[in-house]
Amino acid sequence: MSRVRLLESLSRLLPAGTEPDAGDAQLAAFAESIELAFVAVYDRALTDDKVTTPEAVEALTDFAMHHEAHAGAFAGIAAEDATGEPNPDLLDELTGQLDAAADEAAVLTVALGIENAAAATYLFTLGALVSTEALEVTASVMPVECQHAVAAGTLLGTPITELVPSFERTDAAVKPDQFPI
Repeated sequence: MSRVRLLESLSRLLPAGTEPDAGDAQLAAFAESIELAFVAVYDRALTDDKVTTPEAVEALTDFAMHHEAHAGAFAGIAAEDATGEPNPDLLDELTGQLDAAADEAAVLTVALGIENAAAATYLFTLGALVSTEALEVTASVMPVECQHAVAAGTLLGTPITELVPSFERTDAAVKPDQFPI
């Protein structure tokens, strides 16, 4: 399975605060951009003839709607730093994976990679955020991404033991220095 490229781990952990932080706005703008890339990829997957079963169509439709809502929440934190645009480099990478997907199972495998990367990204991001608002939004989005991964994996017939780790990891995170906006 093709995975989103990896970067080194976060080198600092910041204590939670209550005031918005310029770094939070930039991270939120980044999160908005990757969420919009996920929306674009799912919208494209739903317009080709590769995804045909009602369960897969419903799952990808729900994933896209959730990612759109997440993008809006992150845009609210990003304020004037929000771009309203998908992350171009990530979109290119994921579109390439989607184009290479030969059938529904391959598209679902791309979805599984997206959702695992999203969960890892928000775990990574939690360590860098300062404001309570940014932390709350990120912490509320992360478990949904995990649920998406389990749903995609279940549709693929992946054993639950492979879908639900004891601990989430950040090694598959999509990071701002690799996919700048």
